[in-house]
Amino acid sequence: NATSLAHAIVSDPAFHDVVENRFFQFFRLKTVASTNNLLSSRFWDKVVLQLYHVEPAVKHAVLALSSTHQVREAAADTELALRHQDYADRQYSKALGALQELIAQSDGSDIGSILVASSVVLTLENVRGNYEAGKIHAAAGRRILAHYSQRDDRRSRRGEVKELTQLFRRLDVAADSFSDAYTGYPTGDETVFCAFPTATDHSDSFDDARSSLVDLIRGSQFIACDTVWTASLEKSQALERAHLLRRLQDWDSRFSATLLLESKSSPAQVLTLRIWYLASTAPMIVGWKGPELRWDKLKDLFDELVTCGEQLLAEIATKATAGSFGFDLGYIAPLFFAVERCRDPGIRRRALNVLKTEVRQEGVWESSGAAKVAERWIMIEEAGLDVRVASDIPEWHRIQYVDVALETELRRARVVFKLSPEDLSGDEKLVRDRLMAHENRQQEERSEQSRLTVPCRLRLTSMSGQHRIEHRVVVAESTADPGTKSVAAIHVLFDC
Repeated sequence: NATSLAHAIVSDPAFHDVVENRFFQFFRLKTVASTNNLLSSRFWDKVVLQLYHVEPAVKHAVLALSSTHQVREAAADTELALRHQDYADRQYSKALGALQELIAQSDGSDIGSILVASSVVLTLENVRGNYEAGKIHAAAGRRILAHYSQRDDRRSRRGEVKELTQLFRRLDVAADSFSDAYTGYPTGDETVFCAFPTATDHSDSFDDARSSLVDLIRGSQFIACDTVWTASLEKSQALERAHLLRRLQDWDSRFSATLLLESKSSPAQVLTLRIWYLASTAPMIVGWKGPELRWDKLKDLFDELVTCGEQLLAEIATKATAGSFGFDLGYIAPLFFAVERCRDPGIRRRALNVLKTEVRQEGVWESSGAAKVAERWIMIEEAGLDVRVASDIPEWHRIQYVDVALETELRRARVVFKLSPEDLSGDEKLVRDRLMAHENRQQEERSEQSRLTVPCRLRLTSMSGQHRIEHRVVVAESTADPGTKSVAAIHVLFDC
């Protein structure tokens, strides 16, 4: 009954005071529910909640995540947001200390607890914008997980190992899709990503379908990374793409059959997987690298992707517990991809509208910050043009890459847009030079004004809509430009 439940909560030694209890209940009822709305995972609503009561590292990381969530909800009330931020900072420090102590005192029998604690702390680092620290936690977690799965083959542990493995793989996908100049995410490392994933055949289980798709996404990220791309021959690239495309199409057929038998999966979860399937299929059809005009042949695919995004938004709006803050895969990254690569003016503006409609955070991705960058992408590409169809934007007027240096402490994101490297002359060269000069001059003026007006009391934890987003427009060095590579190189473009 309610009395015994209240007594259990009050007497639980995991709760030091009523404040901790309140933050825990917020995490359980709102943060977990929001995270699981798009991709349900028992890791958050079972494993983590249970370990909270016995493992200090998990407890303090959960409290930090809960208060970080509340920072976002209290953004309009600066004083309240600052109090939540201060609490989150203190719990974050305690979580790191407790994790170090847990590892130092381990006798090998509590590897499962270490893995769970590491996963929650990794999620916390990503949400706070500490991507370099997150990469270190991820690498350590993968090593421990590999050792743990080989050493402990007890049937009772297999479900736990599987859940943790899937979580790390989804975090890999999200981290690589955002990876900024600070991170240098190890996409080309075969111990992290595999070009030919084996876990692609799934049974009649929605969870198995989700795991299989994540493996295929990781495979596509592997063959697209600069180190693998540079080392492989054009023929082998085409073979690998064709292989993964067949596997993705097979996954789609099996997933459709699974949905006929599986009744517990929600429409939001189905749409989320569908969005990621379409976003992963696109580069397997036309290739990750090459002329930007190649994306124009995928108009129907992008239209379907954006339609799924619109349907997902409508589905979220019907759920009182949907929330706008989560740690797992969602729709922001695929919709940002659609704005980037689909030059059809109607479809890409629909995609932009999905990003702008709901202020939402999904791990390292934040919708309003992504929308700001995406909107600027459109404005640069369409500047001075009458764009009615995608082909109205010539190759030399299209952006090929974007490099980001994100500085959460300074509330600043520095973005470098790289135009396709065409050797131009005459009027075309004059038009592009004017575009670059105009954009860069306008940015310098906006940047100077924002330095005077943007308050810096409240630290932001990701590229949110409140960040001062500075941008420069340059020409990529080659068609396979690997990017500016370093933070210093990006800053030079702004500060020289």
